[in-house]
Amino acid sequence: MRIHPGIAVLVGALVLMVSHAVAAENSIAEGGVFETTARYMPDTDAENMAGSVAISEAQAECRYTVKVGGVLPVTVGIANSYVGIDNSSPVELPSHLVALKTDIETTFPFFSFSDTYLRVGVGPSFFGDSWSFSTSDFRLLTRAVIVHKPNEQWVYFAGLAFNPDYEAEVLPVFGFIYKPTDKISVNMTPRAPGISYSVNDRLTLSLGGGITGTEYEVKKGDLESAVLRYTKVRVGAGASYRVSETLTASLSCGGVFNRMFKYRDSIGKVNLENGTYVEARLSASF
Repeated sequence: MRIHPGIAVLVGALVLMVSHAVAAENSIAEGGVFETTARYMPDTDAENMAGSVAISEAQAECRYTVKVGGVLPVTVGIANSYVGIDNSSPVELPSHLVALKTDIETTFPFFSFSDTYLRVGVGPSFFGDSWSFSTSDFRLLTRAVIVHKPNEQWVYFAGLAFNPDYEAEVLPVFGFIYKPTDKISVNMTPRAPGISYSVNDRLTLSLGGGITGTEYEVKKGDLESAVLRYTKVRVGAGASYRVSETLTASLSCGGVFNRMFKYRDSIGKVNLENGTYVEARLSASF
């Protein structure tokens, strides 16, 4: 029986977790956050073919961190996302893409290395073109990342993400977080890379972006199951305002590049010209 490397890494990490739980990282706070995001990309021409595509995106996510036994931080999360597609190109695309994602993550010391931790996560998820998900929409995404925090200003990390049934099943994960002052933060992480500046206790300005590369199981013509990959690069500027101790509102805009809808096995592809986006986000902690 073939065991996927991501599962093997997870099992190994759980063994370590049992033996090192009493020394788990204490800097991870307990509590939760609910975040909702809406993003719109206006109608943009397709490259080298007639027609255009407009895209709207929305996501709602909830994450909560507890410390098992008072020491071991465990974060659980659930999110659903929606991609609306208004397509007039000759390539058949679904009217929308949807995802239901769950995740559980824990962090614990990496053997006896000083200020170094192993962060492991597993995310059972569904990616399709209908909320009535089928078993072919299921993906078990796993990751293992080594985190080094030599001081309060720097955090470095590197590891691997395992995405079974994706075109690229193994991807490197690396980056850093640098906080030279209380007001400036440089966050080069896969989730939300960017630079932020706190004007005061309520207002924060930011420059940032993100890279998306997600695969969905969809219907195409006579094919009951075709794999459609949606990719984009996003770069923009924005501001966030802390309305209260628990509520933060954000607004940003910028450019989107290298957007593409591509079916696996060469059954169709749409490349989009560079465009713009506007995004609104609301985050509530509890």
